[in-house]
Amino acid sequence: MGCDNKRLRRLYARKNTLQRYRQYAEYYSEIFHPDIPLERLWRKWIYPKFFISKSTLYKAISISIPRELEEVEKAIEECLKHREAPNRK
Repeated sequence: MGCDNKRLRRLYARKNTLQRYRQYAEYYSEIFHPDIPLERLWRKWIYPKFFISKSTLYKAISISIPRELEEVEKAIEECLKHREAPNRK
């Protein structure tokens, strides 16, 4: 698989997104209480701190962040390795 600048930028953008999602999910797990609806948690604590939509919060708490981060970091590493390898013809 080729690794151009556009692909590398997309991988780094995905990594940054996942790192932000991790912050949201960690904060959500800190304030989570089973008797408080997610809507109220979002409105009173999450939105004032992060200014994210409910759909973004749902994404952040529903995906497997460590697994996806590992995959993205592995792809970045492979991409950088591919770029550093000398071109042989």
